[in-house]
Amino acid sequence: MKALLFRPGMAYPELDDVDVDLPREHEVLVRVVACGLCHSDLHFMESRNQPGGAGLYGRGLNACMQPGPAERRAEEAQAGMLVMGHEPAGIVEAVGSAVRSLRKGDRVIGAGISHCGTCRECLAGRSHLCLYQPRRHPSDKPRLSKGGERVTQFANLGGFAEMLLAHETSLVKIDEDISFASASILGCSVATGAGAALNTAKVAPGSTVAVFGCGGIGLSVIQGARIAGAARIWAVDVVDLKLKMAQSFGATDTLNSTGIDAAAALLDATDGQGVDYSFETTARGDVAQVAFDCLGLRGKLTCLAATPSSLSGIVWLERQIIGSMLGSSRLATDIPRYLQLYRQGRLKLDEMISLQVQPRDFAHAADAVNDGRAARTVVMFDSMD
Repeated sequence: MKALLFRPGMAYPELDDVDVDLPREHEVLVRVVACGLCHSDLHFMESRNQPGGAGLYGRGLNACMQPGPAERRAEEAQAGMLVMGHEPAGIVEAVGSAVRSLRKGDRVIGAGISHCGTCRECLAGRSHLCLYQPRRHPSDKPRLSKGGERVTQFANLGGFAEMLLAHETSLVKIDEDISFASASILGCSVATGAGAALNTAKVAPGSTVAVFGCGGIGLSVIQGARIAGAARIWAVDVVDLKLKMAQSFGATDTLNSTGIDAAAALLDATDGQGVDYSFETTARGDVAQVAFDCLGLRGKLTCLAATPSSLSGIVWLERQIIGSMLGSSRLATDIPRYLQLYRQGRLKLDEMISLQVQPRDFAHAADAVNDGRAARTVVMFDSMD
């Protein structure tokens, strides 16, 4: 099959031939139709190309992770070949002997987590924090290979390919009333953003919210806050085009933070009270600090990617900083809920897709993401030449 293959040293992955194995007991083979391009894919490749594995996805990240994800990250940090992509949507081609939740012909979306169902976190209803996250061990036969050498699947998926082979718990069945391009962003952008507002922070009706960063995840946070009934939602970014887009997704106010003290501006806009909830989606510590500083009494900052350097206000003002891993999502129940909101017209998905490209045009897609010209970009594999 064809896949966008990334080797450290490349600026972007290139189309190449890759072999895919047959499904084992709990695995599912999926023909990929569409796969969203998340900034995390670009951040990871940038980190692998920096000396010593520096950057956002550098080696220091593993120390704060549970065992399963830490092992996966360690493999990704050392892999010589990878298939990126963790927002896939496609059609089931084959299932393992123990798979009961899916069958050939089902339409599915994927997410970069799997769960064992038996660890402490799974039993407590926090499957997104599964301690083990089932995957093929590095000593096993790889799911993907090239010339007999292992090809690692980023986020245990590797969605930038004609086919992917994943654990069944990484996949969720969807109906036929949504396009594959729109469905693909459910597994990361929407689950992470809307889930952070609805599941993690639990935004209260009538509250005030500030969202820092208005890419795909930030727009999903805004939608989640709107659905939760927030009274005012500030979209904060440095790109006017993204701020205008944020208004169409539910932001009541916008703030271009270029060259200004955004925290002071938000405090002024709330008569000195600060906001009840803020969300940091940019993976920048300095932005997270501003998101923290704009909070009011007992305000809550939800970090989706970065953490601020100063935490002293937690004690004195009873503020909270919380992390949000994939929007604290339980995919099997949350994805159908989001799809119902989509059918009701309350959750916009089609409008988030700013650009669709062929795999050969990946560099163009990546430039659009880096330049802030696209809310969500999707790589389409169903129409490859």
